[in-house]
Amino acid sequence: MGFTDLFKKKRELETIGNKKIEVPAAPPSKKDMPEFPTPKEIPEFRKEGAKIERPQPKKSASSIERIERKAVTSQKKELEERDDLKLKKPIFVYLDSYKEIMKEVNQINNTLKEGDDSLKRVAEFKEDEDEEFSRWESQIKDIQKKLIYADKTLFAAQK
Repeated sequence: MGFTDLFKKKRELETIGNKKIEVPAAPPSKKDMPEFPTPKEIPEFRKEGAKIERPQPKKSASSIERIERKAVTSQKKELEERDDLKLKKPIFVYLDSYKEIMKEVNQINNTLKEGDDSLKRVAEFKEDEDEEFSRWESQIKDIQKKLIYADKTLFAAQK
C-alpha cells in the first residue's frame, strides 16, 4: 500500500454508489476571522473594580443531598460554638502514634465498607425474596382461578 493509495480511499468515500457525499467546507483561516477587542477596549472593563457576572449553571441537588448538607452545616455550627474543642496550642503527635492512628482509621474504613457491602447483599436478598413471593402469589391466584372454573363447570353440569 503506497502513499497514493490513501488518497484513493478518500475519493471512494466521497462517492458511495451513485450518491455523491458533500464534503463540508474548511473552517476559515486566521486571516478571515474577525479580530476581537482586548479587555481594555471593552467599556465594562475600563471601570476600576467592575466585574461581569457570568450566569452559573443551576445544579439540582437531590433531597438526600440537601438534607445531608443541612445536617453537616448544623453540626459545624455546633462544633464551632463549643470552646472546649478549640485548640489552645499546637498538637504534636509522635510518628509511631500517628501510624497507629492511621492504621486504626483504615481498619474502621474497611469495617464500614464491609458493613456497606453486607447491607447491599441483604437488600439484594430482600429483592429476590420479594420477587419469589410475588411469583408464588401469582401462581396461587392462577390455581384459584382454575379451581373456580373447574368448580363452575362441574356444578353447571349437575343442574
